[in-house]
Amino acid sequence: IRTFGAIHFIFVIIPQSVKHDMTRHTNLLLFIFLAFITVSGLSCKKEVKKVIEPPKPAELFDRYKESVVLIKTSFYVKLELDNGLTLYFSNPDNQDRDPFTEDEGEARQNPLSIYGTGFFLTKDGVIATNRHVAFPLLDDLDVLGILKQRYEALKSYIVKEISLNNDTLTMIDNALNQNLSDHQVDILNEKAEEIEERNRFYRIYLSSQDFDPQQSSLEIIPVNVEIAYNNSFADENSGYSPCNILGKSDDKEIDLAIIQLKDRHTPAKVTALFDFENHDPNIENGTADSTDTYDLDSNLGIDKKLYMIGYNHGLSVATTSDGLKAQFTQGSVSQESDKYRVLYSIPALQGSSGSPIIDRWGNLVAVNFAM
Repeated sequence: IRTFGAIHFIFVIIPQSVKHDMTRHTNLLLFIFLAFITVSGLSCKKEVKKVIEPPKPAELFDRYKESVVLIKTSFYVKLELDNGLTLYFSNPDNQDRDPFTEDEGEARQNPLSIYGTGFFLTKDGVIATNRHVAFPLLDDLDVLGILKQRYEALKSYIVKEISLNNDTLTMIDNALNQNLSDHQVDILNEKAEEIEERNRFYRIYLSSQDFDPQQSSLEIIPVNVEIAYNNSFADENSGYSPCNILGKSDDKEIDLAIIQLKDRHTPAKVTALFDFENHDPNIENGTADSTDTYDLDSNLGIDKKLYMIGYNHGLSVATTSDGLKAQFTQGSVSQESDKYRVLYSIPALQGSSGSPIIDRWGNLVAVNFAM
């Protein structure tokens, strides 16, 4: 048997004494020869599958940028004080009104606003985000602390007023010991009674307004949850599509919530939804890197490349002359993940809460939040 290129040739030596039997063996030899050529040809055509390279970062951004939205949540705060009072806290940027009011309707008309990021999961408008985006927290704004400070300032002012009033009462007493007419005495007594009544009111007011922040509570009440799209035009008051809140995680370790467009229709321009499928074509190809698998039950390893698409700092960064623009930032895993969280070196600002974190294939691996 000799091999030339991809074809195997068989050389059979026939003794002279049996040459006359050649005709009888011709069909058999021809069959064997063709069989070897066929087998060799099949082995020759077997191709080695090539590893498919991941998309470039710009390609990933183009794929998902329309699927990531800016979220605006409007809300006010209900305060239940331990002294029995119920107050409402709303937009402190409105200089024409006190942010604390007993009128809930007034608070609803002047809500506070925060911004975050979300991303589409389904064609019927379901969006994932952080729980604290849909149900805001006031970690950076201690409302009960602010109210207590205001009370202490008011208390300091009133105590000074009471002290001044007491000085005036002393002066009146001294004057009443002088030789005064009955009319003068009546005037001074009337004045003293007014001052004493004012002091009584001050003391009752201070007592009724005092409270213990540790024994009081507050509740965040959402007014609207709305979204704006990449390349759209939106400002603080317009350019948004309304949403409903579908649910939130009750596990304090899991900062996730689900909202949905009220019309339940994901725009046609959103062509890529976020899911839990593995988008590495090398898996099916059989050429996947064993160190770069996508498994939600496995830890993300150190230095794994990750990308974030979101709206850092809300409107202030996203707003351009051409409309809202999402940002694409990148980094790598800097602490091995556990079942709840992963630490990475991606730069982020407030507003990026709820942003999808993807790997180099576009696989969803985390939802961004600050901790």
